Amino acid sequence: MVKKKNVSKKKTSNRKSLSPHNQPIKIENQCFYIIHPKHRDGKDPDASQWIISEDEEKQCFATTLSCAWIIPENVENLCKEGQFGWGIKTGSKKTLEYLGHIGKNRGQKKVKLAKFRNEKQIKQGNWHGYPANYLENSQDIPPEFILKIWKNEGYINKSIMSKIKKGKPCKQIQE
Repeated sequence: MVKKKNVSKKKTSNRKSLSPHNQPIKIENQCFYIIHPKHRDGKDPDASQWIISEDEEKQCFATTLSCAWIIPENVENLCKEGQFGWGIKTGSKKTLEYLGHIGKNRGQKKVKLAKFRNEKQIKQGNWHGYPANYLENSQDIPPEFILKIWKNEGYINKSIMSKIKKGKPCKQIQE
């Protein structure tokens, strides 16, 4: 009589395991913010990279939500796919601080604007963000109503607002 070995088969999941820094941060019911490794690990030479801490990235996103710097202008349902937000990190006296730099293939210019997205690429209801390169990507230009809010709040002046809106270089925002 031959004894059979008790072999247990492990079930494997198709889901990628999330690194500790990439655990979803709950916003509301089924809506989360993800620290996307693509914008942290430096492996993709075309991806912008955060230079602020993960906690500062989360805070930047939280400020974006609390100030309603999102489109469509509906903070009632933050889990709705197709929403975008723009963020800034402010220092003392409402000065803007650097958030990150754009991809290595693009000269690693420092930037002060962030863009946040809620789309199915990751999973519906999950937001992620990145340092925004408004000079090369017109979709990274914040809408005029957000630029006006920033101007009215004293974060930027009329000249900077005009340059960003037109996709023109502005040393105060990107160098």
